Amino acid sequence: MSDVSLPKDEILQILFDEAANVVQHYATAGPSSSNSSKPTDSQLLDLYGLYKVAMTGSCNEPQPGIFNMRARSKWNAWKNKSHLTQMDAMQEYVSQVMEIYSWQPLEGPKKKTSGGFAPAVSRPHVPEEVINDKDTPFGWVKDNEISKLAQWIAAGNADVNLNDEEGLTLLHWAADRGRTEVCEILLKAGANPELKDEDEQTPLDYATTCEHDDIIQLLQRHLETGQRPT
Repeated sequence: MSDVSLPKDEILQILFDEAANVVQHYATAGPSSSNSSKPTDSQLLDLYGLYKVAMTGSCNEPQPGIFNMRARSKWNAWKNKSHLTQMDAMQEYVSQVMEIYSWQPLEGPKKKTSGGFAPAVSRPHVPEEVINDKDTPFGWVKDNEISKLAQWIAAGNADVNLNDEEGLTLLHWAADRGRTEVCEILLKAGANPELKDEDEQTPLDYATTCEHDDIIQLLQRHLETGQRPT
């Protein structure tokens, strides 16, 4: 790995967001005739593990079943990086993106390398104007920023069924984090509790796995009655 000395706090956050956008660009762009090197699955899993630690901290989820090999590999990648602090994970992530993609900060992504990249690192499907801003609906849900989320919804035209690269919606994240009030707000705004992630898991599955009883009851009641919470 390149020995790259990076600044901390806000500047590091900016670099981390830009690096994640570079990975996302190469994961989703169409085929190209470029002969640039393509990252290995191992490198992409390392990036995934670093991204998860940087965004959510150490792995605190149960290991997926042995028959769900894709989810298990990603869980292992996250677990293997969980000895790092979130700031250290950000720094290592940026360093690896610089090395793997021959990228320099603030220059944007280079042309697409040949072939597709999988698994893709998770990035929210957020509007273009906030793609480089950590202050997004996903961030508000994860950090329990209820007032910001409510203001976003009240402003109109809010897509409460936004999903990230693994298909997790805002409601998935709220159920995973035990954000009961956030779940209520999202459901009232029209969030669909039946949407599934790429592993066919609903928000109720996440709440059940994490044993968030209040959210389990909330989602079950909503699914059974079809009524929004009051």
